[in-house]
Amino acid sequence: PQPLEAGANRVWVTPALAPGVTFIHTWTFTPAGYGFPADAHTAVALADWAEQVAETNEDNNRRGATWAIYDLLVSGLTISPQSGDANTARTVTCVVKNIGGGTTPETRTALWLKRTSSPQPLETGANRLWVTKPLIRMETVTLTWTFTPKTYGLAVGSHTAVALADWAQQAAEGSETNNNRGYTWQLTATKAPPGGSD
Repeated sequence: PQPLEAGANRVWVTPALAPGVTFIHTWTFTPAGYGFPADAHTAVALADWAEQVAETNEDNNRRGATWAIYDLLVSGLTISPQSGDANTARTVTCVVKNIGGGTTPETRTALWLKRTSSPQPLETGANRLWVTKPLIRMETVTLTWTFTPKTYGLAVGSHTAVALADWAQQAAEGSETNNNRGYTWQLTATKAPPGGSD
């Protein structure tokens, strides 16, 4: 930035400073209030922005710091095999991705085998909860789980499984509305054993 350049997000009034004296300015903000996308960003502070002080060196007035907004989402969700009876073991594969910047903290990803609505953060009743490792920008982690439907007493028919990234809201994300993904799977009737068999 240049002196007197418009568009600063914050301007502080700095008191007169004696040689060797420092003054600390602080400001708390929410990135969503400024429309910043999920990505890595660089903040820059410029001292004497209004050029009120004639300095011996005008080239050392700036300092930058990088910061990031991450954004977790479920980029893939499958159950294999998709169709089978209650005794057929299934494997869930859930892929979580950070499409934003920086490195996320460790988070939790929740899975419900049967949903009729979108799950909410910290909602109870999930059939599976994974600990999800920190993810850098565009990194993914694949989470798996094998289950047998008869354990959960689900009825024959079509069900929608839903996975929710950052279930425990451990990451302040650029978007909190893109964290879940659904997948439809089938539970078929269990075939009766042939007549005369044990």
